[in-house]
Amino acid sequence: MWRDMNFEQKEIAIRRNWSGRYRDGEPVFWTPKSRHSIRKVRIPDELCLALKKWKLQCPPSKWNLMFQRQTAGHRIERQRAGVRRGDKKSKREGHRE
Repeated sequence: MWRDMNFEQKEIAIRRNWSGRYRDGEPVFWTPKSRHSIRKVRIPDELCLALKKWKLQCPPSKWNLMFQRQTAGHRIERQRAGVRRGDKKSKREGHRE
């Protein structure tokens, strides 16, 4: 969440884990397993700058998330990255040989 990012101190507070689930349309977060998991992580200047830029251009999030998952957008990004699940055309061509 953006409220966990401190641009002045160049650190991210680790306070919660996303469960990967939603309840009543809201994301469910859990407390980390151990108290040692709750911490602040310093980040390099380059990452801090990249996150500042991302904050200005990222789609708005109802829950103030830094990176939200949208099904259609998620699929598009996978395709741009060259990641495919079961490329049927390639498999068919391979069987013809």
